[in-house]
Amino acid sequence: MAQPDIGTLTVPDHIWGFPGVAHGGYVAGRLAELAGAEDLRLDLRRPIPVGQPLSIERSGPDSWTLSGDGGPLAAARIVAPGIAVPALPGWDEGLAGIEQRRTAERAGNAFPDCWVCGSGRPAGQGLHVLLGLVPGRAVVAAAWTPGPEAGDPGEELSLASVFAVLDCPGGWACRAFAGAPIAETVTAFQTSRRLRPVRAGEPYVVSGWSVAAEGRKYRTGSAISTPDGELCAIAESLWLDVRRGAG
Repeated sequence: MAQPDIGTLTVPDHIWGFPGVAHGGYVAGRLAELAGAEDLRLDLRRPIPVGQPLSIERSGPDSWTLSGDGGPLAAARIVAPGIAVPALPGWDEGLAGIEQRRTAERAGNAFPDCWVCGSGRPAGQGLHVLLGLVPGRAVVAAAWTPGPEAGDPGEELSLASVFAVLDCPGGWACRAFAGAPIAETVTAFQTSRRLRPVRAGEPYVVSGWSVAAEGRKYRTGSAISTPDGELCAIAESLWLDVRRGAG
């Protein structure tokens, strides 16, 4: 007997990583909020649309399926990431990452539109986490102070925002260390955990690193930490290069 739906989810029109495709980290965080969990793994099956009501159906004691008109889009379950965390970058390294990103964009290597990491988003419609390569280290990073679009000063960011911020560093790590183009690399799954609140108006360092690469598959880690190295949130992800065939 099929278990009943537990609700619906509509991703706002402006919260996307690619035009019209919902930001996967945001979706993971929204599902975690609905589940009352601090940990969640989201496996993406098909692109999730923005601006459309999607059904959430329980598939087990701690698991759910997100579906649209054409069938299942993603599967979610409560599980914590099991990734090792390297030495986290500090504030100055986060600033260096931003400068490297701006230098790359001046050379025409831009990615302006993502709700989290896009540099061209209008004020109030993006989180502006400007990730770039840290010189001398195998890590991408950004110094980041959540602005008014994330909340009033001192207000705790939603889990959806935290998990969204954890998503993009993996893509930038794929680009920096595995040669994968960020515009053609998509998240296959993301497993995330919030360890302590992240608050608007306070400084953080967002970072990402490569774990392994095999064929078109790239495993990455990402983190949000304070400038003095206290870990706030962590994720592990698998990314796929969509230019290449299955395997």
